[in-house]
Amino acid sequence: MATHVETLAAWAAGLEFESIPKAVDVRCRMQVLHILTQIQPTPQDKTLRSTGPTRGPAPLVGGGTSSPVHAARLHAARAAVPDKLDFVLGGATGVGAVAAALACAKGATLGRLIEAIVAGNEVGGRVGAAMMLGPHHGLGNGWVYASSAAASAAKMMNLSPTQTAHALAIALVGAGPIPRSVLASAGRPLAIGLAVARGVEAAQLARKGVEGKTDVLEQAGGLMEAGCWVPLSHAYTGLGTAWLTETVSFPRWPGPVAWHSVLDGVHEVLSRHLKAADKRIRADQILAITVRVPAPAVALDQWIVRHGLPDRLGLGHSIRHAIGALVVHHELSVPALDPDPRCGLVAGRVRIEHDISLTMDLMTHALDTVLPLLGGLTEGEIRSLFNRMGGANSIWPRMKWSDARTFAEQRPDRWLERIRYAPRSLSDARISAWQWRFGAHVEVKTSRGGRWPTSVPVASGGPGSSWDPLRSRVVEAFAQDDEGSEADAWAVLDMSAEVGTADVLKHLFG
Repeated sequence: MATHVETLAAWAAGLEFESIPKAVDVRCRMQVLHILTQIQPTPQDKTLRSTGPTRGPAPLVGGGTSSPVHAARLHAARAAVPDKLDFVLGGATGVGAVAAALACAKGATLGRLIEAIVAGNEVGGRVGAAMMLGPHHGLGNGWVYASSAAASAAKMMNLSPTQTAHALAIALVGAGPIPRSVLASAGRPLAIGLAVARGVEAAQLARKGVEGKTDVLEQAGGLMEAGCWVPLSHAYTGLGTAWLTETVSFPRWPGPVAWHSVLDGVHEVLSRHLKAADKRIRADQILAITVRVPAPAVALDQWIVRHGLPDRLGLGHSIRHAIGALVVHHELSVPALDPDPRCGLVAGRVRIEHDISLTMDLMTHALDTVLPLLGGLTEGEIRSLFNRMGGANSIWPRMKWSDARTFAEQRPDRWLERIRYAPRSLSDARISAWQWRFGAHVEVKTSRGGRWPTSVPVASGGPGSSWDPLRSRVVEAFAQDDEGSEADAWAVLDMSAEVGTADVLKHLFG
């Protein structure tokens, strides 16, 4: 019987452009535009660039060429600076898939580039989804970046199924979980860049005949056991029918998706106040900002409360300080602007509360769309999971009496029954209906304008957002008000798959 790695590799190696749905193709092209838009110099950019060769087949943003490994590392690290990496159900696969594909693009076609990015999304996303229920930020982190890059690079190098399997195995053992404290800090760009580079290097090693341990995921003591509390092995199913790429989100805000609805809500209140009063809300006019969110967002907030304020590159991971910056500056970008005491003033007046109804909405939506991912979990495994999340030092919200009543009304016994008898393949899931249901209720209380409430049910930037405005936003962000760059972006979205990557890169790199 084939291992998980061998199953993923055989599918990726055999993937052909003609079998990729148009919706998936377009989203991959948008991922390329989005990643290139995010590329910004890192605090150690000159030093990092000098660590690689100055010549090679891989073009560099900003001019010059280098080796594929170095180009992938540099581009991934620079793209991670603004903390707005696109992500699919399972993790931020785009940075690995796109950086690796572009680094290995010489002599290929746009169709092969799309194949590689799809392979990176679907393989890396499944690795992350399988280890979603665990302590490592929920999405596998380094394993996701490395495996998506390895799958993408292997496809660009036209490796065989066996070679691709070894590339994935090498990449997986060479990467690991990135601590949350690193993700919420200036260490994030380099950590992501290194993980992506490992994926490209793994493909190069496999091409030379180096072999990896292809049962590394499921074997006792393997990554599935080490990387999560309860493995979701059905994540590795549905290849070619359930496209995780359809769940891609192009975030408007930096930081975890759990906060994006909150920031959408605060931004909406600020805009409404400006329209009504013809002036911005001042920081000293904020009396209180109450934010009600689902359980994962509460856990994220409590982690920051325990471990301290992130640095300038980790601002998006502290919702209190992100709200403070948004109120004061009416924008939110990473790296953060120079410290402003007014941001801290607002942050101190933000209150985060758990809303059980939003948690129930998130859970119900997951059961309605990706139930096969949870298929076959036993009551004992579910009980063990809740015990881990509810321990003495847990950062997860504790259930109040009123919450327990709401929870009981949802008939959790029926949930357990659905999970027990759920289909065991993602082919039976409703992936195209998935939305990022991290909703939020926001209320801003001011000294001059009373109370300003709003609710945002779905995070912006992904499924659930209006498609045409989202596509236009990605193009406009790439163009940066330059008409020529905007024309280039639209050209890439409409270009034939037969076009060579040399012509594609002229539009992308200028």
